[in-house]
Amino acid sequence: MPTRTLAVLAAVLTACVVSAAAEPSRQPRVLLIGDSIAGYYRPYVADFLKDRVNVDYSGNIGDTRNGLERIDGLIAKGPWDVIHFNWGLHDVKPVTGRRNNVPLEDYVKNLRELVKRMKATKARLIFATTTPVGPRAARRNEDVVRYNAAALEVMKEEKIAVDDLYAVAAPIREKIQHTDNVHFKPYYKHPEPENEDEKGSKILGKAVAESIWEALKVGAKK
Repeated sequence: MPTRTLAVLAAVLTACVVSAAAEPSRQPRVLLIGDSIAGYYRPYVADFLKDRVNVDYSGNIGDTRNGLERIDGLIAKGPWDVIHFNWGLHDVKPVTGRRNNVPLEDYVKNLRELVKRMKATKARLIFATTTPVGPRAARRNEDVVRYNAAALEVMKEEKIAVDDLYAVAAPIREKIQHTDNVHFKPYYKHPEPENEDEKGSKILGKAVAESIWEALKVGAKK
């Protein structure tokens, strides 16, 4: 083989090696959007998906009005492979008498706009239903049920996957949730539960991780 041909071949092989080194395989990136409930289950999600997925958290996103103010900045930090999101507890919060912080019709309107913006990222979207609350929490569970029902109608219309955390938590709520607030065990103001079946945030985190992994597997098949 002529010397010049060998030199060209060597240059091409070197370029290929450099290119491969510069583009290592990327782990899927997931964005968790939610309130403090998500903040407490986020470490468990990251642990369940360790070495397979990079999990980021929005910080406490508050209600849907605050979500509209922050969503563009959050999705700009992508690209995201999956966005797992929830709004609800801060929307249903009573502010004056029985009035909710964000009226139901505004919640639905805001949620539609948020979904529209997240869809533009091409990430796979998963909506998490709002978790139940007990009788001593500063919320009414009947409001959680109403807002969840409205949100599920939106997700059905938009063909978005649902991670039904309400259904996960409701049957065992008294065991896994603190009686005086909306949070699940363990919670920094309370001692660590001894039994695994009482660790509500871990139970929720496992459900979230499973829904994310399933979404990634489905996406990989397409």
